Amino acid sequence: MNVLAPALYRFSELWLARDISTKLRALSDHSKLDAEARARRHKSSIIQTVKQASVEVPHYRDLFRKIAFNPDKLEQDFSYFEDIPYLSKEIIQSDPSRLLNERLAGLPRHERKTGGSTGITLTVYYSNDSLDWTAAANRWVIEATGRGLTQKEVHLSSRMSWDNIPWKDRAREQVKCLALNRSNVYTEDFSSDGLDRLLSDLEKSGAYIIQGHPSTLYILGLHLKNQGKKSGFRFNAFESTGESIDREKASLIETTFGCKVYNRFGNAEFGVVAHSKDSIDRLEVLDSMVYAENLIYGQGIPEIILTGLQNPLMPLIRYRTGDIGEISGTFGNQLILGVQGRVHDTIQKDGKTIPTHFIKDSLERIGGLDEFQVVQGKDSTLTVSLVVPDPARFPALAAKVHEILGTETTVKKATLNQLRRVGWRDKFRYLIKE
Repeated sequence: MNVLAPALYRFSELWLARDISTKLRALSDHSKLDAEARARRHKSSIIQTVKQASVEVPHYRDLFRKIAFNPDKLEQDFSYFEDIPYLSKEIIQSDPSRLLNERLAGLPRHERKTGGSTGITLTVYYSNDSLDWTAAANRWVIEATGRGLTQKEVHLSSRMSWDNIPWKDRAREQVKCLALNRSNVYTEDFSSDGLDRLLSDLEKSGAYIIQGHPSTLYILGLHLKNQGKKSGFRFNAFESTGESIDREKASLIETTFGCKVYNRFGNAEFGVVAHSKDSIDRLEVLDSMVYAENLIYGQGIPEIILTGLQNPLMPLIRYRTGDIGEISGTFGNQLILGVQGRVHDTIQKDGKTIPTHFIKDSLERIGGLDEFQVVQGKDSTLTVSLVVPDPARFPALAAKVHEILGTETTVKKATLNQLRRVGWRDKFRYLIKE
């Protein structure tokens, strides 16, 4: 426990001219409002965002003129909001400057790039104020796990991603870690020796909470389970970031390390915007940060659409995130149910859209599978790698893959260390398109 952490955090805010604590209190105060007041404030924030963008942002000013959209009508009938066309990654990429607020042109800008692991890489710009809001949201969801600044937070990170970071950003990360009472633990590979080193580093970390890709702790748990080992390493909470997590992975992590697993949803475009409390399948939307909708993609697949409420420098309205999850509830009380990867994690075959989570569910009904991965070649050929500890279970699992994806699909045995990672953040994906 670091009793000096709160004072260090406040000092770093003053030194860097940041104001995160005020926004963290605003998030806390908003959460304590009654349902009617929260709904009224949420709706008002959405309308104000649209009105402001219609005057100050070239893209929306021209778009609204073209489609004869009058933001004032939202006050009487909010369903009119659905007349605004969806914002795609392609539109942003074609000319990001048209999404920037002209009134705020003189403010400092901070770049944030999307990972591009499953699609287009984008650059999103934040002002100092909007960046503070994303930092406050991050603090808010971490504190929701019971972790205060005096308790140690550990981030899982790949050695490769750290080596690719410029020295100035490394120095900034070190300062941030000091202020947040946080440290990084690095992974190099998922060989037996690599996983043993990871476990040793985690045991030395003194972590109250660990945050990172769930596939990393899941594979570490499988490593211990398959070798018949039990770890004495225990910590309080694991917060899943960067990848989707399912109940099976969460259960193994909780059982192996005696922690509670929390889920969150966010991206570079908005920061963290939803988190779980009681179930990893039910994420509460931070309605101070975004408004969420669904667009039905493919064969009934719900794509998450977000409107940002705290970045007037580059407002993204009705933005197609490419992530899959069902939106439930209305103003001030929205949930994301069952985040299940990305739209890109679907296979188009014989006129059908096959999500990877459907393949996963089908294989898990047979049992005996630790993990799988599909690689779609440039010529659309499919290769499926199955990690199966018991060789006797492989034929049944391979037969199910052929039933779903066709007999021309190549199915092979693999180890956890042979599964591929994508992007500079070294993320695991069920589907890799070459």
